[in-house]
Formats: sequence, structure tokens, C-alpha cells
Amino acid sequence: MSRVKSFSKYIILKILFIGAIGVQTISCSGADGIDGDAGLNGLDGASCEIRKLSGAENDYEIFCDGVSVGYLNNGQDGDPGAKGDKGEDGQSCSVEEDGAYFVMRCGGVEGARWAKAMCGGVAYDPGDKFCVGLALYDKCGGEEYDPSTQFCDSRDNQIYKWVKIGTQTWLAESLNYDADGSVCYDNLESNCDIYGRLYNWNAAMSVCPSGWHLPTSAEWTALTNHVGSNAGTKLKASSGWNSGGNGTDDFGFSALPGGFGSGSSFNGVGYNGYWWSATEYDASLAWFRYVDSYSSDVSNNNNDKSYLFSVRCVKD
Repeated sequence: MSRVKSFSKYIILKILFIGAIGVQTISCSGADGIDGDAGLNGLDGASCEIRKLSGAENDYEIFCDGVSVGYLNNGQDGDPGAKGDKGEDGQSCSVEEDGAYFVMRCGGVEGARWAKAMCGGVAYDPGDKFCVGLALYDKCGGEEYDPSTQFCDSRDNQIYKWVKIGTQTWLAESLNYDADGSVCYDNLESNCDIYGRLYNWNAAMSVCPSGWHLPTSAEWTALTNHVGSNAGTKLKASSGWNSGGNGTDDFGFSALPGGFGSGSSFNGVGYNGYWWSATEYDASLAWFRYVDSYSSDVSNNNNDKSYLFSVRCVKD
């Protein structure tokens, strides 16, 4: 009943409105509808697992929520690879000495070598030689020495000082080489260590080392002439002479009083020094020089060749 009344009012109003302003159309929109209800939650996902098939090496079955959904077959293992060839045997290497070199050999074949030491571009073995400047020298009994002031007698590896006086080069020590026809004063080696050996003239003539010789009487005279007056004092060592007979040793000749021998007797050590010359006086006698504690001179005399005197060598 109420709805009819409302509709009648609407018609009346519309007629009245049209009659008032002419014919016009009026529309009114309805309100937005409300949101619908939320959808339901989706179903939980299935939990899956893989199970190895009993008795199968590479086959598996897949289960989701306890229901089998399929199978999985893994590939078979590949065949083993071919065995590799046997490697070559290693070689045994060693390092050996070869003169002035060390040599590495592997399987008996030389692989490398290197010098033990070098001197002026020349390889050498420092066990046998030594280098001074750019020159190589043989060691003297395994010992190095100063070639500028010393000489090595390779026959017995004794080292002697040498000195240049004027144009001559002399050993600055009396010779101590053990040869037939030589002895130590009083037959004591300790005297040989100080004064050198005593030689008969025949032994003295050939006892100097290669490159050196027994001086002639004229060569002795050339020495004393160069030294001048009081030659004995100037040529004697500054110690080792008894009774205040020491010299000044001005030229480094360093003469010492080694005495002399005759037969089995000895005399003069500490007081006198005697040195052979290569000059004969006759078939039985030869010239020699001597110096004593009581004189400033070098004396010249001759004596029987069987006497035992010291030897000074002069360079050829």
C-alpha cells in the first residue's frame, strides 16, 4: 500500500515539474555496492618424497602425500676409463767433482757443470790453487802465500821469502831442502828450522830449486858492491847474532849465523855464517862468503869442498 502511494507522488511531481519548466529528463545514480566476502583458503600443498625401489640399483618412486605419482630412473654408471700408460722411470742424478768444476750427471749423462771458482775468467779448484789479482798460483802444501815476496819450493812445499837487491833477486833465507850431502847443525832439526841445512859443495851446486841457482863468486861480489861499505852489517839480520853482532838488515837479506860442519863436528852457530859460491878455486877447493858477529864486512875465501856451509840461491 505504501509503495503505491509513493509512486503516485512521483508521477504528480514529474507532471508538475514538466508543466512548470517544459520537458526535461533527470537521472540519479545508485550508491556503490559493498565488497564481497573473502574467498576460502587454498588447499595445502602436497608433501613429496623419493623412495629407492627395492632391488633396483638406480630406480626410485616419487610419493606425494603418500600417493605414488611417478618413477625416476637414474642413468647407469659409465664404464671405467682405460688405464693410463705407465710413466717413465725417474733418473738418478749425482754431483761429482771434475777438476775445476762440479758436474751434475743424470742417468750417466752430463746435465750441467759449474766452476768451483774463477780467476781472470779461468776456472780453478781453490783446493789446489789460489788467485792473486788475475794470476793463478799453485798452493804450497795446501797453503797460500804472497808471490810478491815469497817463493814456494814445490819439491817439499817449503815457503821462502825473497828480496830484490839491485838487479838480482835472492832468497832471503838459507835453503832448507833435504838432499844427499846435507845435514842440520848438530844434527838437530830445530837448527834447520832456524838456519837452514848445511851442504857440501857438490850438493850445493845442484840443490837450488828450478829457476834458481847457486851464485857464482862474481854474483856475490855484485851483491856486496851494490850494498856498499859495511856490507856485513847491512846484510845481517837485526836479531839472532851473539855478542852484539846483529846487523841493520837494510836490504832484507836477513843473514843468520848458521855455523859450519866438518866431518862429524860443528862450529860457529850464533857467531858465524858461511855460504858457498859456485866458483871453484881448484879441483878440491871452492870460494865462499862469510860474515861474523865481530865484523861489519863480508869476507871472501876458499875451502875444501867437503865442508858443510849454508846455501843462498839467486834467481836465474
